[in-house]
Amino acid sequence: MIKTKVRLPQYYKQFRCKTNMCKDNCCNQWQIFIDKSTYDKYSSLEDDTRKKIYKNIQVISEAPFSALITKSENGRCSFLDENGLCIIHANLGAEYLGDICKWYPRKICDTGGELEAYLEVSCEAAADLILFDQDIITLESGELESEQPIPPARVLEPHKYTSAYNAGDVFQLLRTISLIILQNRQHCLNLRLFILGLFIKQMSGLLKVCPEGSDREIVKQAAAFVGKLESGIYNELDKQVVGGIDLRIDFIIGMIKTLEEKNNPGMNLCINQACEGFGLTLDGVLPGGIQELSIKGYEMYFADKEYIFENHLINHLLSEGFPFNHRYRDNIMKNYQELLVKYSLVKFLLVGISMYKKRFDRWGIVECVSMFSRLFDHNTLGALVMK
Repeated sequence: MIKTKVRLPQYYKQFRCKTNMCKDNCCNQWQIFIDKSTYDKYSSLEDDTRKKIYKNIQVISEAPFSALITKSENGRCSFLDENGLCIIHANLGAEYLGDICKWYPRKICDTGGELEAYLEVSCEAAADLILFDQDIITLESGELESEQPIPPARVLEPHKYTSAYNAGDVFQLLRTISLIILQNRQHCLNLRLFILGLFIKQMSGLLKVCPEGSDREIVKQAAAFVGKLESGIYNELDKQVVGGIDLRIDFIIGMIKTLEEKNNPGMNLCINQACEGFGLTLDGVLPGGIQELSIKGYEMYFADKEYIFENHLINHLLSEGFPFNHRYRDNIMKNYQELLVKYSLVKFLLVGISMYKKRFDRWGIVECVSMFSRLFDHNTLGALVMK
């Protein structure tokens, strides 16, 4: 057994896969890739077993993958039995699962000096753990045990997506201050996001003109920004920031339409319930007083549960390598905009659904967030919306 030293959030070790008890599991509707080493293992199996596996996979050449599992008519993985359990795992053992199946929803981040491990909210069981932990998310030292080394495809290396001098140090600095801002519960979450935007905008300007050695200027200005925070300069703004819809409602409607076009029955149900809760239609006709209604709905169902949205943001920040990532590299304003869009869409959906149901529905929230993440983070939807 290989033991790897990592830093873990407090919820990580509580995770247990629900297997066939999961309502919309990771073996359903998704493209599931097989890495080369796993594919090569299948070639050494006995003829009958090998033929059964090959019958249900499609050979591809998209490094680091060698094959794609085909889906049954109902969109499920072809290797699920009538009870929703994996026949490869049952008959051959976990060592014959592909890296994605072994590791999901676990995700590893190489911060440039040490490894960190997270869970993805696209998994229902993980989302339930992450969203409803009332304590501030922190990282602690721990170990991961695995029979094989961590596969490269599951390791994020955000510090490599910037040309900044001393990139690892710059990444750690910007991420640490971003965490301090978003986890400062003395302010409402909307104000924290506003402050984060000011910080990212300032740092973005420095990165764009970042000659070798200018990381000293980044450190200097970042420290000055923290000094402003500690002086309480933003305290009065709490009274002016409200908890209603955060983006222009016509923009939200446009994004919701993009979501709906994915034809995901579960997601479309969430959209319909949220829109009905707000009294919205997707034809662009806006009811009067929608801002006031959104504030009322937020205060009614989430005033004492703002940690749900905070945890969603923090998990994105950590697991996606914010403020750098593979999609927008060191365009940190674009990364901030993606964070804000995800927050606003999830907030619109959860508040609207709660108003529609006239109650706080914990499991409904988990299902909605995990489905949204599947479409936004694991599909082309995120890229489409960000255009």
